Amino acid sequence: MYFVYMILLGLLHNVFYNMGILADGNVAYNLQGFLDAFWNYFRLYTEPFAGPLWFMFPWFFATLLYGVVVYGTSWMRIDYKKRQIFIVGATVVLAAFGFFCVSRGYLRYDYTDVALVIMPIVAVGGLYRLWHEQAQRFIVLPGCLVAFGIMLFVHLKYGLWTILDQRRYNHVAVFYLLAFCGIYCCLYVAKLLKKKPEAIWVTVLAKIGEYSMDIMTLHFVFFKLVIIFGLNALM
Repeated sequence: MYFVYMILLGLLHNVFYNMGILADGNVAYNLQGFLDAFWNYFRLYTEPFAGPLWFMFPWFFATLLYGVVVYGTSWMRIDYKKRQIFIVGATVVLAAFGFFCVSRGYLRYDYTDVALVIMPIVAVGGLYRLWHEQAQRFIVLPGCLVAFGIMLFVHLKYGLWTILDQRRYNHVAVFYLLAFCGIYCCLYVAKLLKKKPEAIWVTVLAKIGEYSMDIMTLHFVFFKLVIIFGLNALM
């Protein structure tokens, strides 16, 4: 779907350009320009109106690398739990290398450095999938309130934000603390949703999740066009 939407937005590039709603520095495509843009989609460049699809690239690389680590450890003659601990340890080493790259300014346009940084989060997600049922009893309302309180305190007290595409991590410990607090809150909300799967609001949220990529791809286009046509109507 990424390539489908990139081609669609590429075909509309000149329309947006002629409407004057592309950022400064963009130019109209001729045939060669479109062919170059098409090739760039495969190099993981996006159209100006692609929205926040940058997150797909570190997610793709991180899960791919996690799969390589898991497959690569399948030959180890150790018990299952020790193997999982080794996998998590390997992702921590990869994350340390990712932070080293950031500290040295080795930043990649395809966000592979971000992929390294989020590897421990992917590994914990893998563990959660394995022990999903056992983990449910630890996902409770008091824990959610504490996690939310920590995020609120860090933001209000210190004004800290984590912005991955800008490589704004603040501090390694703070980054992972906020990440896992946010994940915990999401897991608690998911637990609540599963209690009443037949509820209308649960169905609506499930549909939003089903089309989340489409929404993220097109929301800039939608809102920008609404603003443009709205202003023209007022004038």
